[in-house]
Amino acid sequence: MVKSINDLSAMTEAMPHSPDAHVARGLAPCPDWSAMSESEHFVQFYEADVFLLDSLGGFIRAGLEAGDACIIVATGEHREGLEERLRAAGLDVAAAREGGQFVALDAAETLSRFMVDGAPDPVRFTEVIGGLIARVAGERPRVRAFGEMVALLWAEGNQDAAIRLEELWNDLGKTYPFSLFCAYPMHGFGGEQFAKPLANVCTTHSRVIPAESFASLDSPEERLRAIIHLQQKANSLQAEIAEHRRTEEALRAVKEELELQVEERGLLLERERSARAEAETASRLK
Repeated sequence: MVKSINDLSAMTEAMPHSPDAHVARGLAPCPDWSAMSESEHFVQFYEADVFLLDSLGGFIRAGLEAGDACIIVATGEHREGLEERLRAAGLDVAAAREGGQFVALDAAETLSRFMVDGAPDPVRFTEVIGGLIARVAGERPRVRAFGEMVALLWAEGNQDAAIRLEELWNDLGKTYPFSLFCAYPMHGFGGEQFAKPLANVCTTHSRVIPAESFASLDSPEERLRAIIHLQQKANSLQAEIAEHRRTEEALRAVKEELELQVEERGLLLERERSARAEAETASRLK
């Protein structure tokens, strides 16, 4: 289950920040990635790619430096951005790739290998992803993976498949221990209709890391104020939704009353026409 809001706030407060950890563009926090357990499955929400790449860069850099096997399943743009950050940190990405420690795959191509009729096939998923994890693990301390396939499914509007894929990752973790980093852009959750799907995404992860609007706040007080503000907005939105539903119900009642009046008027007109016709017939017979 996902951590509570108190656990989330405490986790964010515990993330050490360097002086330039977040600047005007809102860069990602710098948590102690080594503190993640070998079977951690967490999700990072983000508003800008720079936030995601800085966060992902810290996760993979810590893995490579510790001798872990690192698997990246991402878009071409994000793979390139990640490798730029790793090279800038002094890591030899080419050597890590040649040694089998660093494996980077295209998210769309990998996803196509186990999707059947718009849904991830469990057997094929285990063969593709489970087989990959087993190959790279070897004698290495642990396996770290980044998966962006769920975000692609979400962007396509296939939310059910994204949630199912998250569940398959969790099932796979029972056989192959690995630490998994998933990510979703926040713009994919706009609107009231995404409230429950967002909750479902959070539920499938052991940790949730908020987007930069929250994570880049310096002090615990700022973060608590942000939480209170979001709670206030949520309460206001719920009140607006309730009022909207009451208005809809009132309009529906008025519509039904008007339809009933129209129907009754139609019956009266029909009776009037019938009576008139009968009177005309009687007059002709006389």
